[in-house]
Amino acid sequence: NCHAVHAEGTCSIPLPTFDDASSESYVISTYEYSLPRRDGIARLLEKTTFGSSSSDLELFEVEYGGGTTTNLDVARVDFVRGQMDDVPMTSHREYYRKRTNPRVSGCFSAHGEMRPP
Repeated sequence: NCHAVHAEGTCSIPLPTFDDASSESYVISTYEYSLPRRDGIARLLEKTTFGSSSSDLELFEVEYGGGTTTNLDVARVDFVRGQMDDVPMTSHREYYRKRTNPRVSGCFSAHGEMRPP
């Protein structure tokens, strides 16, 4: 969390001063982290679908480039573009309303028996 963002894209964070600067110091460390390709694909599918199976991972690799030959960032963009362009849009509201609180035709007594209208 930057305290102030500067025009050149850097940020500054005010740090508290030490009571005894001769024995205390700040250490800034960095690291690089990357997932194996298949784990990256699984993470993408977990975020954008209802989960993934091994067959989903294999299908993704077939459709969007297998192994390490295709940049995963490009494959992600192609996947999302394909989902937006090729998969028909659905309505969660319509799906939900069809399956909850169904309308009942006819009249029922308090005990659940059918009465004539």
